[in-house]
Amino acid sequence: MASVSISNIAAINPKSQIGGYSDYSEFENDGTYVAKGDATVWIDIDYPIIIRTTGADIPALVAIAPDITVPQWGIDDFNVCEGQEMVHAWKEGTAAHWHCHIITNGTDVTNRYLRWEIKLTYANVNSQLVSNTITSLDLVIPANTPDKTHLIQSINTMEMSGMRIGTHVYARLKRIATSNIETYPAPSNDPWCSMLQMHIECDTFGSRNITSK
Repeated sequence: MASVSISNIAAINPKSQIGGYSDYSEFENDGTYVAKGDATVWIDIDYPIIIRTTGADIPALVAIAPDITVPQWGIDDFNVCEGQEMVHAWKEGTAAHWHCHIITNGTDVTNRYLRWEIKLTYANVNSQLVSNTITSLDLVIPANTPDKTHLIQSINTMEMSGMRIGTHVYARLKRIATSNIETYPAPSNDPWCSMLQMHIECDTFGSRNITSK
């Protein structure tokens, strides 16, 4: 039986795949790791809520624990977050899923609701900015949720077809009134919210080149 050298195997199957038929991890010819199908993973890009001034429609910094203050949001309060870059691990063109982290303020014995709006401006490198607005549903805080409970609220999905790594994204988060105050009453006390984030799908550890996948 003829022997098979390592070089011959590489010629027959130059890529190494681990996993199933359509969902697998792959090491390409240059050794780069790429995830296919459900082998992709998720990470967050953070948009911290940084309050620099006080006044109308600006979340107030209110103590949540001894010596810890966190922005507290009334209806129509908003914050413009610092711009962030779509990271090199991102699977280019896939949607971003926006969410925020809240802390409840007091306990209501009936369901209460929050509604959020994000105004967005973004662009590929060497491309013009485009803008849109996404709005959440009326998001429930279940009845009898204990005071100062940490909840994640999913806001909406931002389609990013045609976008590439290096895309710069600016966001303004605003708390808005629910769609029907009688059906979807607001919390008795304004909640805290200190973090806006987007879940993004990743298919590599980074990029082969500084400006391209």
